[in-house]
Amino acid sequence: MSCEDCQPRPRRHSEPLPCPGCVAEHLRLAALQTSQRQHDRYRAYWHLARAAELASEPLRSAIIAARRAWQRAGIEPQWDKLVDAQHH
Repeated sequence: MSCEDCQPRPRRHSEPLPCPGCVAEHLRLAALQTSQRQHDRYRAYWHLARAAELASEPLRSAIIAARRAWQRAGIEPQWDKLVDAQHH
């Protein structure tokens, strides 16, 4: 998956446009990284950060809060709630 497929080439220091499709894909990949087979938290953190970049409010804040809680307190995100929040 490449966000560049749906995003114009970013100018330096410009914020990417919101992209619900890419947000959903990054959330899916982050959750996948936590599975028994993958279990790569750092890659999952990156996907969550990227999803937040591409999300619009209030989903952006929810993703950021979930990532911070996971990194700082070890509280794994409630993936279903993040995905559901995207559709509201």
